[in-house]
Amino acid sequence: MLVPKVVLISPRVGACRLGHQSTDAAREPLGVLAVGSYLKHHGYQVQILDANLYSDDYVRTEVERLVAAKPVFVGLSVMTAQLPHALEISKLVKHLDSTVIVVWGGIHPTLFPAQTSLDPHVDLIVHGPGEATSLELAKKLQDGEVDSNMKGIAHKGKAAPTREREDLDTLPFFDYGLVDLKWYLGPAPHYLLSEQPIRALNVLSSRGCPWRCGFCINYVTKNRWRALSAERFLDEIEYQVKTHALEAVRIMDEDFFVSKKRVTGIIEGMHSRNLHLIWGTNVRANYFNDEYITAEYARSLADVGVKFLSLGAESGSDRVLQMLHKDITTEQILRSARVCAEAGIIPVYSWMIGIPGQTKSEMRTNIDLMNEINAVCPSALHTTNWIFRPFPGGDLYETCKQMGLQEPSSVEEWAQLGVDQEQNTGFYSAAKLPWIEDVGFVEFVSEFTPSIRSTTGPRQSVRGFALSVIVRFLHKIWDWPIVGWLAQKTGSWLRMTFVKMTSGKAN
Repeated sequence: MLVPKVVLISPRVGACRLGHQSTDAAREPLGVLAVGSYLKHHGYQVQILDANLYSDDYVRTEVERLVAAKPVFVGLSVMTAQLPHALEISKLVKHLDSTVIVVWGGIHPTLFPAQTSLDPHVDLIVHGPGEATSLELAKKLQDGEVDSNMKGIAHKGKAAPTREREDLDTLPFFDYGLVDLKWYLGPAPHYLLSEQPIRALNVLSSRGCPWRCGFCINYVTKNRWRALSAERFLDEIEYQVKTHALEAVRIMDEDFFVSKKRVTGIIEGMHSRNLHLIWGTNVRANYFNDEYITAEYARSLADVGVKFLSLGAESGSDRVLQMLHKDITTEQILRSARVCAEAGIIPVYSWMIGIPGQTKSEMRTNIDLMNEINAVCPSALHTTNWIFRPFPGGDLYETCKQMGLQEPSSVEEWAQLGVDQEQNTGFYSAAKLPWIEDVGFVEFVSEFTPSIRSTTGPRQSVRGFALSVIVRFLHKIWDWPIVGWLAQKTGSWLRMTFVKMTSGKAN
């Protein structure tokens, strides 16, 4: 009996193209892996192509081979940053064989199901959770049906209701054998988990988030928190560790710590099962309180292998945090640093600038709070000051439109927006956000934030002062064309100087 085949593709993110000779550990395409594992569990032959790993020529050759096999459908999981390449692949599929059904799922189609389904190179949209919808769709397509009224499907401008979300405990384990694991297991050191090459994978124990951050996709799509039970999660971790000889995992949950009872069960289960792993995950600053993550509780996390905790700090201004509906305070952010320092855990903070209504002085408070964090937790790291991305829905997005944001009206326009970006992020650059008056200041702070590192001793105040001087200097003169040009031309030198001043390497 011929086993029906489904092709799932993770398009390239922006200009990311690691290529065959790369030794960097890539990030697993968990979205297509979730759907692929579910379809395989129900009897389908699944082939996954992660286009982030390969050259354009290789991707084209693979798509030609996969389309020639006449799959039930070709599915693409599409974030906005992936849209230019997703559209390129979809056009190629239709050029090769116009009868092959092209299905888009993921964040962008979920945000814009009707709009995305109108593109002539996309036959159907899966919006919302994709596992059960993809399975039902595959069965109907095999029977020669295209049911546009099926839950979770959008077709030619019409979107049916989103499908109910399944109990995660009923889903099969992730089948990492569907991808070429050599790209994901190393041999490069895995982010924050070890200074040496290590066998590590990204995993999930929950999906969604119960909080109300006004900038977050989960709030817009009402993707409420769902989690594996502690026992079910431990079963999967134990299986993946044994199957792939893992030494570490990064739990990619957006909010791992929603339930203290579940987290405590996982801690106890790791002890009872003798699971010795290095791991890290995401946490909110407000969980660091007397009733939840105390220094003692944090030490219990460190005892079962927690190496780092990532936090969305977003801002050094309490007014901005309130404006974002973040439901945390700057004092809670500082407390998280103190607790992590006591427990020997590395806190990793991300920040945001270019928010509608945020003043330049409030943007500077981000750097001020970073310095305070570094003073109480020398191991703390800061990823970047992300430039605010306006997602549809909610008060903040309405404010953006009132301030002149021009939203693309088609897939082609979204794709062109991505192509036009200097760094090809597939989303709005600072220059495209009408409320940002000093684009140079925002882009400079965003680019150089990852260079900030904690230090001890008297140099810290000198480095902080020097950083302030550089940022303020560029801010004051950026609008002068000749000096702006010089600043851009000397960017490499500035970056090296910035790193030296903030990494403990200055003389």
